[in-house]
Amino acid sequence: MSLLAEVAPTRPLYEGGPTVSSIGWGMWRFSGDDVAAAERRVQAALDAGVTLFDTADIYGPDNNEPFGAAEALLGRVLQANRGLASRMVIATKGGISMGVPYDSSAQYLSSAIDASLQRMGVEHVALWQIHRADLLTHSAEIASALEAAHRAGKIGAVGVSNFSPWQVEALAAHLSLRVVSCQP
Repeated sequence: MSLLAEVAPTRPLYEGGPTVSSIGWGMWRFSGDDVAAAERRVQAALDAGVTLFDTADIYGPDNNEPFGAAEALLGRVLQANRGLASRMVIATKGGISMGVPYDSSAQYLSSAIDASLQRMGVEHVALWQIHRADLLTHSAEIASALEAAHRAGKIGAVGVSNFSPWQVEALAAHLSLRVVSCQP
């Protein structure tokens, strides 16, 4: 048994959803072109008991790489070793657009979800989170886009990142789904 399993038990991500490690790997600095080295890092995390892998479409430019680079690298790892995906629970985030800080319009969220899935080479992520609150988009519009992605089978659950408690409540008031994560 790994130390992680002893210290941090697993738990369901959401009711009826996958079981995840209590500690996830935030893939903010997952970068580079060496797919074999990236696969070894993913494998080491899995061997340590980490099953929740959390990335975002914006992870890349801050590493002097293109928008979506971390997701694309994860996609290359998953393509190189098809068995890894079945051992992982993938979460990603979106809603930050280069040049326009936050965009949670229904049109943008829909395209961001599709682009993330394409970069990672998957049809579904267990958790999709809005990366930052967009004060210019009404919560009802955000909820509508997220529910459409859920109905289409693209996302298993909805979460938020960098939201205040009142922003979480405003979104939750318009969602038929539960907000299952709140990432500071």
